[in-house]
Amino acid sequence: MPGAVLLVAAGMLAGGIWQVRPPFQFSEALLFIFLPPLIFEAAWNVHLDVLRRTWQQIVLLAFPGTFVVAFAIAGGITALGSLPFATALLYGAMVAATDPVAVIAVFRKFRVPERVKTIVGAESICNDGVALVLYTTALTAAAGGSVNVPAAAWHGALEVAGGIAIGSAFAHTAWWLLRATAAPEYEVTMTVALAYIAYLDANHLGLSGIFACASAGVMLRALQRRTDRAMKNVDAVDHFWNATGFIANAIVFISTGLLIDFPRITHEPALIFSERRNARKRSPTERRYTQPANEIATVPRSPLRSMQGVARRPNLRVAKRSAQARLARLQAPSFVR
Repeated sequence: MPGAVLLVAAGMLAGGIWQVRPPFQFSEALLFIFLPPLIFEAAWNVHLDVLRRTWQQIVLLAFPGTFVVAFAIAGGITALGSLPFATALLYGAMVAATDPVAVIAVFRKFRVPERVKTIVGAESICNDGVALVLYTTALTAAAGGSVNVPAAAWHGALEVAGGIAIGSAFAHTAWWLLRATAAPEYEVTMTVALAYIAYLDANHLGLSGIFACASAGVMLRALQRRTDRAMKNVDAVDHFWNATGFIANAIVFISTGLLIDFPRITHEPALIFSERRNARKRSPTERRYTQPANEIATVPRSPLRSMQGVARRPNLRVAKRSAQARLARLQAPSFVR
């Protein structure tokens, strides 16, 4: 069984039995901590010779493939009537980018050809960036904003191209600086700084940080293989990034398992479909006076409005009389009370 599955299972066990929760929230800050090392490690270990021969297949799977999967998921959810298309596309963008950790582990066990491993690994890096651009556009549409499809496509292409250019430029700078040192700790530090600086600068400029980080890793690896004078401790750098990638993946998978809620998984789909069936069975009067659960939890209501709502509910004679009496006392002048 792949290690990723065991880590998620361990997190689910700890979260389900002992109610353990991660000591952090999944936010942009956490994305900044984990995403650059994960992307850079995957790009650093890509087989360059195979990448040159298979880049067409990778581009085809990462760009049109991710869009097809996201829109297919959104279309299916919309056809079921569960969500509007913009919200369904937001969900499709989140699940269209797959993580290849478990698949790569199986590949290593069964000695899959290097070509297949390179395609899967490189495509997973690219579809992360494509899905993030699509997610941003879908989020704007789901929030009620207007989306110009040609302009959004052009903006997405600029984000990808600009991120690749920035990552390549920083990789050349790092390669030039690495000539001045032969210490393994400095070489490792330089690669870590390269991963984070490329990611942060690209995001600051409104470009794709994922593609910047990935292109920085691929370009530095290509420059290192072209000449050995820049990096004299490649094995130490390889060991560091292999360990860093494993630790980052382990933390993410365990945290994912800790956040899984068994009752919600088992009951929420049934509640969605039962709510839709009940909505069709309700009378117009019942639909008028039934308030969604999320609105009850989030919309503050005054005591007077709450009593009015209870007083108008059908088939609640006892509650109606009690609420009418309290309502009359509240609406009466102070000297009558």
